[in-house]
Amino acid sequence: MAGNAEKIIEGTIALLAEDPGMSMTAVARRLGIGRTTLYRSFPDRDQLVEQVRREGARRLVEALEAAAGSRGTGLEMLQACCERLFEMESELSLTLAENPLITESDLAAAAVEKGHKDSPSPIDVAVRRGHRDGSIDTELPARWVDNLLWATLVAGRQFAEESGSRHRALGLVLTTMRRAVGKTR
Repeated sequence: MAGNAEKIIEGTIALLAEDPGMSMTAVARRLGIGRTTLYRSFPDRDQLVEQVRREGARRLVEALEAAAGSRGTGLEMLQACCERLFEMESELSLTLAENPLITESDLAAAAVEKGHKDSPSPIDVAVRRGHRDGSIDTELPARWVDNLLWATLVAGRQFAEESGSRHRALGLVLTTMRRAVGKTR
């Protein structure tokens, strides 16, 4: 993507997180650019949305990869994944919406583009590490923990919207994950 298109995608991610059905005209107006400029970069809304999906998924995969590189126990790694994802307010909104713009298949495609076709997801890596180091209950399979993570992020996002406190919501997400998957000693 050229520089102008990148700026448009960046702004559109945030705009579609607010209103997934936003029209091209409204996007151009909210970005402070002319409709002609927008249509020059993206001839129709479908192409704009496709690029938003791809870029949003790429960013989420990169955030998970960065968290997967963290040191510590598997549980600490899993909590780092939660923190990274929670910080990505717009991308997370596009993933957790009732009709998500960024889907699981978009995330899988982004992982493949980054060369991770056959490698385990960062959450799988965290769970495996946690099973080995004793920080995550071995009775909980990685897929269960993965689903729990996303469900907890949904709850955290809703709490943040209702309470107006993203900091408190993140604390609750981390506490929930620690207590739900942590190995009790």
